[in-house]
Amino acid sequence: MKLVIDANILFTFFWPGSALRQMLNKEAKLYSPAFAIQEINEHKKGIIRRTRNTTTSFQKLVEEIKLQIELVHLQAYATCFDQVCAFIKHFPTQEQDKFLKDADYLALALYLKCPLWTNDFFLKKQKFVRIITTRDVLECL
Repeated sequence: MKLVIDANILFTFFWPGSALRQMLNKEAKLYSPAFAIQEINEHKKGIIRRTRNTTTSFQKLVEEIKLQIELVHLQAYATCFDQVCAFIKHFPTQEQDKFLKDADYLALALYLKCPLWTNDFFLKKQKFVRIITTRDVLECL
């Protein structure tokens, strides 16, 4: 199975037994925008506190993420980013802002022609990228 994963799903990598870890054990091909590592590092303290990991184990897990999840740079999916922005313009202004926060994930999924794994139910309002939730993933396992 080939999926793009959003940052919130990626954060679950730090919990043993998470659906993300289970998918990686099933040899799923998972992708995320390259900037997702920066997002993880921005939430480092909170992740360490919630998972009770040490700074050293946190860094080791970040390196493991880099090995197991393909991180894709914007240049690769930039043309699809423009398409997503065009699709988003058809939504009311207040909804456009919500979509723009996740535009990279939508664009990458569009580029790779695969679903986006997210628990952000708001994203199901759009129809140009298939959205699957953790519940959907667990049903496939």
